[in-house]
Amino acid sequence: MRKKLISIICISVLSVSVVLSGCQSKSSSKNNSEVSNQTSTLDDESDNEPNVTMFSKDGLVINGGIVHVNASGDGIDSNGTITINGGEIYVDGPTSGGDGALDYADTCEINGGILVAAGSIGMATAPTSGSTQYSVNAAFSTTYNGGTKVTVKDSSGNEVLTYTPAKNFQSFVFSTDKLKSGETYTIYAGDTQEGTFTVSDITTTVGNVSSGMGGGKQTYR
Repeated sequence: MRKKLISIICISVLSVSVVLSGCQSKSSSKNNSEVSNQTSTLDDESDNEPNVTMFSKDGLVINGGIVHVNASGDGIDSNGTITINGGEIYVDGPTSGGDGALDYADTCEINGGILVAAGSIGMATAPTSGSTQYSVNAAFSTTYNGGTKVTVKDSSGNEVLTYTPAKNFQSFVFSTDKLKSGETYTIYAGDTQEGTFTVSDITTTVGNVSSGMGGGKQTYR
């Protein structure tokens, strides 16, 4: 049977909670195969449904807009693939070691846009090798409190990315088109320098990164 890919197209700024056809959200209020002209704010802490904020049975495609995920379980979870072609995706959480901000069975590819996923380290995963945009999978030396700003600077001291996670975090996965092959960057959590790295592979690791367990298939009603 042919797999069905779910496409998210978000254009303008409008704070709503959504669920897509074939995709489950704990704060969902409607079903659509395509969401347009809005920013999606997904929160899985409001009821007792399975601890996953955005779940796709087959494949998830994000083409633009702004998606904010507040996760207590898995943040963005696909039993197939995740493809990000544009837009801005921010995942805060989870804080539990048995869940991950990104969880996928096959691949997670990013080809454009901005991705930030900040949460616990135990099940953390990052975009995979089929991506065309560079990513960083950083494991910090300690768990930082939510509200601690993370800053990435290039070798000239210019800010490449800044983000302030809302929840406690030790894993910080990010991607932006400002990352360039062969360039050296430094990442800070608050005033603490957590590492200096040079972009070489499509996904660069910083710190003691575990392999994670992205790929476990989930079943939800």
